[in-house]
Amino acid sequence: MWTGPEEAERLVPRHVPRPRLHLVREWAEGDEVYRAELYDFVADGAVSATPALTESLRLTAAWWSGLRTAIGGLSTVRTERTAVRQAYLDRAMPKYLAFLGRPVPTVPPAWSTAHGDLHWANLAGPQLSILDWEGWGTAPAG
Repeated sequence: MWTGPEEAERLVPRHVPRPRLHLVREWAEGDEVYRAELYDFVADGAVSATPALTESLRLTAAWWSGLRTAIGGLSTVRTERTAVRQAYLDRAMPKYLAFLGRPVPTVPPAWSTAHGDLHWANLAGPQLSILDWEGWGTAPAG
């Protein structure tokens, strides 16, 4: 996750709307290591203060279309990064048995590149921008 933003800057197409990463500085103090990243300013801010929505959104059709296009563009990026591992699915999916009433397959039919942490607090609007790129990589498609 440490290098996610730098790799996103290098590999994710420019048409995927996100703040550009301009500068990275790392330093150590004793046993602690720190990292600072300088990005473009996102004036609009996140569409929600939390990952879960607490109020209705008023986003344009263009915003939603842009999000679909961005996710589609990201899914085609080739990377060695991993956002979700098969071992996590094998461990997590059986927990949903109680909710669904039957076993849940843990092997997805396909994998693609994904943001890895896409939720309402990582989406800016009304001008679409996708924030928080440290965890992107391959994940179950869709």
